[in-house]
Amino acid sequence: MTLGLCSQTDLDFEVRRASKEKPAPAESGVTLLPAAVTTAPAPQPAAAEPAAKAKPADELNVDAVFAKLKQLGGKSEDKGS
Repeated sequence: MTLGLCSQTDLDFEVRRASKEKPAPAESGVTLLPAAVTTAPAPQPAAAEPAAKAKPADELNVDAVFAKLKQLGGKSEDKGS
């Protein structure tokens, strides 16, 4: 779809002219890592800290998690049609 502002040949000419004025990008060397590096297993940490563990699921209180939502006055579940 075109807007009819110029012909395709005029557009191609202007694009070529603009690209000549722009400097070529510098070669940066290798840009991709080998597959052996990206698919290798992650190194394991030497010592895991037990204090950094998350709470077990049995210690979570569902009512405490959703108490703030009830205070905000969200939609009530018992409202019918």
